[in-house]
Amino acid sequence: MRLAITGGTGLVGRFLVEEALAAGDEVLLLGRRRPADDAFSAPVGFASWDLAGPAPDLAGIDGLIHAALSHEPGRYRGGEGDDPKGFAAANLEGSLGLFDAAAQVPRLVFLSSRAVYGPRPAGTLLTEDMPPGPDTLYGAVKRDAEAALAGRPGAVSLRATGVYGPAGPGRRHKWADLFEDFAAGRPVAPRIGSEVHGED
Repeated sequence: MRLAITGGTGLVGRFLVEEALAAGDEVLLLGRRRPADDAFSAPVGFASWDLAGPAPDLAGIDGLIHAALSHEPGRYRGGEGDDPKGFAAANLEGSLGLFDAAAQVPRLVFLSSRAVYGPRPAGTLLTEDMPPGPDTLYGAVKRDAEAALAGRPGAVSLRATGVYGPAGPGRRHKWADLFEDFAAGRPVAPRIGSEVHGED
């Protein structure tokens, strides 16, 4: 299978690329910067593409995984920083343009987020039939992109929770400070999380 993957050098995207390579798929990364030659366990193709730019050429692609998100470094919710209009334009309009370009691609996976649910009482079991109620721009953009794919044959939106795992060569993951505090014997405040490992 020939897979195009956006966001392939990000924390989640890197896991997606490695799983595709392990399955024997040919991977074409769509992104702003060509990855280093040793970024992955096997060679990948690359095509320059930006969420804020024109849609890429997806001729000959068997499947598309859209995991790219333009955001402030290290932030998803609140990732718009001081430019909410630019955030929405790049992420929603860019995604919709990508979906249009992928009209002939038989399989499409959109990496959405549990943020589409919005706040719920503690202990609520989240199910896919619950109506969305995002309270952040990030969640609203993901909800609206999901809506654009609803009912499209071969397309699915995956509402991921927090993803953890190694961040890749030379990169820090968002739990690095917590791990360092624990290793040094410094107090770590308890909290409830719902993270899933990138390999899952």
